[in-house]
Amino acid sequence: MGCWSELSDAAKYRVLLFFYLLPSLIGIIIAIFCTKVAEDGGRGGSVTVAIALFNLFINRGYGAKIYKARTEKIPEALRKLRHLVLEEKVKAEEETTIGLTEESRTIHALADWFETEFAGQTTQNRYLAIASAIGTIVWGFGDIVASWGIYYFHCAG
Repeated sequence: MGCWSELSDAAKYRVLLFFYLLPSLIGIIIAIFCTKVAEDGGRGGSVTVAIALFNLFINRGYGAKIYKARTEKIPEALRKLRHLVLEEKVKAEEETTIGLTEESRTIHALADWFETEFAGQTTQNRYLAIASAIGTIVWGFGDIVASWGIYYFHCAG
């Protein structure tokens, strides 16, 4: 396995954030050194926002996962829970992680899965919000930065 798979989710999102913001920076650089048109400085911000929104809607199939959980995993877990309560007379306060039945382990695994998915979605949303906010600011005000850069690098001196 590569080093990418060894990174935490937060570290992966930091790396991706850098690549999301790269078009914003490149747009300003192109406006300063290539086109010398200040209005082109905001174009990279629009690309950043587009990439972030694309990732938000396409990256993970949360709708499909929730549908599958509601139609398959949760009913099965509830059936197993009823089995535990009714047939085995297992009391929740006596239950420990040592010696859990297979059904109980399944229910705990399902709960852990939901918690992990929620944490991953929260982290992803945080970084996408940052990328979208910065991209939107560059989209709206990149021309100001570009005009300053055009003046500084091409007119002053």
